[in-house]
Amino acid sequence: MRMRKRDIRWQEMDKRNTPFTHLIDDFLLAKRSAGCSEKTISWYRANILIYLRFLEGEGHPPLLRSFSADSVRRYTVYLQERRVKFENNPLRRTEGRLSSQSIFGYVATLGVFATWLAAEGYTRDNLLRGVPRPRKRKTAVSGLSREEIERLLSRVPKHTLAGTRDRAILLTLLDCGLRASELCDLTLKEAHLEEGYLKVLGKGNKERIVPVGVAACRAILRYRDFFRRDQGRPVPNLFLSIQGERLKPNALRYMVQRRAKSVEIKDVTVHKLRHTFALQYLMAGGDAFSLQKILGHTTMDMTRNYVNILPAQLVEKHRLHSPMDRMTIGFPSTKGRADGRDECGRFAASLPHRRQNNREKAPVRRPNGPRKDARPIVYRRSRRRRRLPERFSGG
Repeated sequence: MRMRKRDIRWQEMDKRNTPFTHLIDDFLLAKRSAGCSEKTISWYRANILIYLRFLEGEGHPPLLRSFSADSVRRYTVYLQERRVKFENNPLRRTEGRLSSQSIFGYVATLGVFATWLAAEGYTRDNLLRGVPRPRKRKTAVSGLSREEIERLLSRVPKHTLAGTRDRAILLTLLDCGLRASELCDLTLKEAHLEEGYLKVLGKGNKERIVPVGVAACRAILRYRDFFRRDQGRPVPNLFLSIQGERLKPNALRYMVQRRAKSVEIKDVTVHKLRHTFALQYLMAGGDAFSLQKILGHTTMDMTRNYVNILPAQLVEKHRLHSPMDRMTIGFPSTKGRADGRDECGRFAASLPHRRQNNREKAPVRRPNGPRKDARPIVYRRSRRRRRLPERFSGG
């Protein structure tokens, strides 16, 4: 009797010679079906193609068997030692090293790819399990000062189409902390200016409510009612280009840089205006939890970056809440100083209020009795006679 040949199962197949291009297409298809945005899909594709070019530069075939933990470690060192930021891009500056955030993103993409390979059965285990990702450099978040904000808004004209639109955009970015894509995708229906909020579609297709202040609302209403022109074509977006089309994120970034350059403010981006909003919101008394909801962060990890306040703001906070300045021991004196400063060079008016005589003690209140310095209250009858009206005086 002839034995029937057993079918080969997927787990038993040798998939080491699978072309990398087929794996990339399947991976991106899975991410698209999972609901990832097109920007995330293109970011995944670009990062994996950079790693694929690295393998080809080392002489390895573009197959699955070339993907290993050792190759990823060599790839990480290659990124850290690379002197070119943007390859094959003549429109951007290419000199310099990659930032630690960029390197982390490249390697993190390979980690997501390795997890998908193990889940789909292309590999038995996650090939990058146990491979540590490069550390990201933690830097203090910086933003614009109040003086720079006033300079930036003072040079924007209020009576032209471009000036009214740019002023409304800048006030919206500084008052709401929106991302570039969120502001460009904002529609007329989602701008509830009478109620004082915007309905924003953020990362991961997550919708959130962002409050907007009175000054920004007035600027948006002025642009929407008097200067917004769609050239006869119905465009749902709130902010349009000069030609009446949807404003693109690259055009928005260029506008912000051009306005900042006109007032001699360097390194101003749309995301820096987002940082400026977060810092000014916290310094004005806002709490971190409401800031998380406004910015659209899923966890507090990203919001904690804004708690790293600038050094000048730390000095201001310490000046107001210094423990030793609030105690009477060794309190600096301003006697003998014509300018009203103390020994530390600070104005007395800026220090917490204290008694003129440090040795003077406050009256002690007993738990169940009057104060020590309190005198008994004596009610005396007034000796002054009440004067009667003339009609009763008999005169």
